[in-house]
Amino acid sequence: MSETSTRRLSRAERREQLLETALEIVREEGTDALTLGRVAERAGVTKPIAYEHFGTRSGLLIALCERIDVRQRALLFEALERAPARLADLARVASRAYMRCYTSVGPEWYAITAALKGDEEMEAFRQRLLDEYVAIYRDTFAAHVKLPRRELH
Repeated sequence: MSETSTRRLSRAERREQLLETALEIVREEGTDALTLGRVAERAGVTKPIAYEHFGTRSGLLIALCERIDVRQRALLFEALERAPARLADLARVASRAYMRCYTSVGPEWYAITAALKGDEEMEAFRQRLLDEYVAIYRDTFAAHVKLPRRELH
């Protein structure tokens, strides 16, 4: 056996493995097939390891949403950093980045968020995301508008 096949994964590597496994299950079988036990089995670990990382099925689904959001946010920041510092250019770049993010997430994002409809944890996550994106756009446009900062919320 090679060293990589017998090497124990770090906590971060194990989490990434479990998330990738969960995403594969969602892609292949849909969110109804996604359970922590199924993820653990397919990843070749015990159920307690999956529960240790995510706690609940909702926790796993939210972790998948967070993983997708990290990628989307990086793309947004990259686009905004390259944009000229003029309001019209920033607005154009921000709207294009938003639409690119929206269309590039794939059906998994929609399936995952639909599976969490009405879930308290997901509603808190959605609100946090909304607040964070409002702050990003507020900070991006603040220097270009003539409104007091408190009115940019």
